[in-house]
Amino acid sequence: MLLKHSIKKKRIMRDITYWKNLVQLLRIENKKIRGRIVELIKGREKWKLKTMRYREECIKLKKIIKKLEKKLSLDKFHIKQDKPKLSHYSIEVIMLFLRSKLLTSCRFRSVSKVLSIVLLSLNLELKQAKTPSRTCGMLWVKKLGYYCITVEKEKAEDWILLLDESIGIGKETLLLILGIRRSQIDFSRPLSVQDMTPLVVKSRESWTGEDIFAEIEYCKQQLGKIIYATTDGSSTLKKALRLAQIPHVYDVTHAIAIMLEKLYKKDEKFIKLTKDMGIMRLKLCCSQYAHIMPPNQRSKSRFLNLDIISQWGTRVINVLENKKVKEGERDLLSWLLELKPFIIEMQNIMTSIEQLSVLLKYNGLNQKTYKDCLKILKSNPQSSKQALFNSLFIDYLDNNMHQRSTKKETIMCSDDVIETIFGRYKNELNQNPMNGVTDMVLIIPAMTSKLNQEEVMKAIDGNTVAEIKQWQKDNLCDSLSVKRNEFYNVKTVG
Repeated sequence: MLLKHSIKKKRIMRDITYWKNLVQLLRIENKKIRGRIVELIKGREKWKLKTMRYREECIKLKKIIKKLEKKLSLDKFHIKQDKPKLSHYSIEVIMLFLRSKLLTSCRFRSVSKVLSIVLLSLNLELKQAKTPSRTCGMLWVKKLGYYCITVEKEKAEDWILLLDESIGIGKETLLLILGIRRSQIDFSRPLSVQDMTPLVVKSRESWTGEDIFAEIEYCKQQLGKIIYATTDGSSTLKKALRLAQIPHVYDVTHAIAIMLEKLYKKDEKFIKLTKDMGIMRLKLCCSQYAHIMPPNQRSKSRFLNLDIISQWGTRVINVLENKKVKEGERDLLSWLLELKPFIIEMQNIMTSIEQLSVLLKYNGLNQKTYKDCLKILKSNPQSSKQALFNSLFIDYLDNNMHQRSTKKETIMCSDDVIETIFGRYKNELNQNPMNGVTDMVLIIPAMTSKLNQEEVMKAIDGNTVAEIKQWQKDNLCDSLSVKRNEFYNVKTVG
């Protein structure tokens, strides 16, 4: 009897323990489900608001579509023959040519050919027998650029400058100054080229701080008050801003490049990594293992493009550790495993840089984004280099925060838009680089045009070739093509 009683007691105790554990598990599960329900309720409310907003937008767009359908004849599309007085072509054809050129990377000859194909394919009617030629399109772009650079600017108390120098071929150096009003900046996206107002486009053999200061003073006369200027750390630009007593905001991209240079320029592991990558690339470029060769490293702006190196190294290490690789490939890449901690550390830093850059380029620098930047820096795995980068970046934030006139002000700390313009211009210059900086540099202010019909009409009718030539004499130094023509223009004696 005692034995049976003890067995029953053990079973009861075991059952009690089982049900206790089950109840605890169910309580935990119940708590998770309740939390999930709360999240779903919040999410549902957000989606309801988004749906309501999108419905309103759809209703507005439907109304616009109905209005456009009334205006357009769907049976056959005719181009109106409204045209500028100084042009043989209609304004619609001119607009189509300018948009095709300025909003894409097409060459002038390509635009002319594409335009003829579009007109034929869409059955568009033209009175002209020919589509606009390359030279005709170049003249339109120059006139539009001349109009944008010379038109009277709005005077205000909240102008911001972006300025930079670009080195061309030979000794030609191009100075570009753009402006935008603080009240017109949309801090929900990065700046676009069309947001900017062109102020100065000039070339010289060299620019001093005093020269640039004179141009800034000219901008002041045009605009009114300039509250600050965003640019890189060029000594001449900094001196010009100091002379003009304009606060200098350091561009975040160039600032990060300087920080990375301090971190890695003299680092032995980094030097070894880049050197071995270069040797490996040379060895494998024409071999059966060309598919695993490292990416090409840029000689210029190397520290602006470290993410290419860290991403490649991380991917290779991932493959070697998690995938079966052929012996030949493993032998060639196994040296990277020795540098695994260094590469992972670099990738973590590059990830934080990407997050910081997106935050500041989209939303600017203010009290909120300052705190968000600190959160990003603290969230990353801490190491000696990460700690040094954090310290340098916080110093950068603190220095720029002092440039705010009020606590609620948002600082624009990126001049990527000016780098974009220079990149597009250099792409245009590559068609014939030996010409140097010519009057075709007017394509830069033309890029900033909103490309509306009224503006284009004024540009085509209101400006002449003689005015463009005079502007070229006043603002551009002798180009390489001019110097070359003077050199080879030999008059025979006797």
